[in-house]
Amino acid sequence: MFERLTSGMSVVILDLEWNQGTYYTNPRIPHEIIEIGACRIDPEGKIVSRFSRILKPRIYRQIDRHIQKVTGITQEELNRGQRFSDAWQEFIRFTDGARLVTWGRDDFPVLKRNVEFIQAEMPFEPPIDAQLLFGYLFYNDCSRQMNLHSALDEMKITSEIPAHRAVYDAEATALLLPLIDEKLQQLDDSQMEVLEKVLDREKRIALAKLVTFPTSYMSYAEAIADRRVTSFYCPVCGSRAHFAVPWFDAGKEKYEAVARCHSHGYIQGNMHFKKSTKGNVVISQRFSQASEEQVRSVKNKYHAFKMIPENKRHHRLEMRISPSGPKNEASNPG
Repeated sequence: MFERLTSGMSVVILDLEWNQGTYYTNPRIPHEIIEIGACRIDPEGKIVSRFSRILKPRIYRQIDRHIQKVTGITQEELNRGQRFSDAWQEFIRFTDGARLVTWGRDDFPVLKRNVEFIQAEMPFEPPIDAQLLFGYLFYNDCSRQMNLHSALDEMKITSEIPAHRAVYDAEATALLLPLIDEKLQQLDDSQMEVLEKVLDREKRIALAKLVTFPTSYMSYAEAIADRRVTSFYCPVCGSRAHFAVPWFDAGKEKYEAVARCHSHGYIQGNMHFKKSTKGNVVISQRFSQASEEQVRSVKNKYHAFKMIPENKRHHRLEMRISPSGPKNEASNPG
């Protein structure tokens, strides 16, 4: 299964469910895993073993109403759940060196943060995203994020597997893998080269450093004017990186930048703001190693931003670089 991507490694499909705070969010762990589900498949794609654990949360102890409605997990189940640290060690033993597969790119960043929170080791490479492969192979569109059960319907696969529990979603993903693998084997060298570039980009994103923190600022303009907020650090070595493209508003209150680490090359930064229930600005940032193609893309978007007349930028924000270091400027900050 996925011989062209796994080099003969066995495959374990992983799916997670997580909880969140209704009124409070810990920036170190915005989402807390409450269920780990997985299944191991043989080379023909048949499920040979399963793993399912409900976890007792430490941070968000009451299950969010929406999460309970979607997953069906009850508060009583959580109260009887296993500690994440114990379940994590059991999961590592279950995988036994297998390559992970997920449906979508969301699970691994959440897993990374939960593992970092308990100061445990992460022995896994970023998983193969079966959702991305499905979009590329069947629709020639890597960005097509089709719902798992919609994909089953598209492939006319009938399943009695319930939805939105971790182990069941892992099993549902397993039903699609033989079809995905068959299409993967049919790619010619040029198509495979395109896919490998996309997978390399996704791996960089999956290994990115994620930072979320609240500020005391009540406006986005004030927040982005603080150099402590907009400083850039290499996700590999942690050293200060130097701007090649300053932070700029890429639209919809999302910001991008590029900096260079002397040891690890170009680093792409992504940042967005939101307001807490108290009205102060909360900032989320992602720093990942960037390819030359990604650097060119950000530079092109920055040049397009600069072409917008300042009086038409509305509330879009800009950071400029001065000889003494980065200086932030808000255009029409309102």
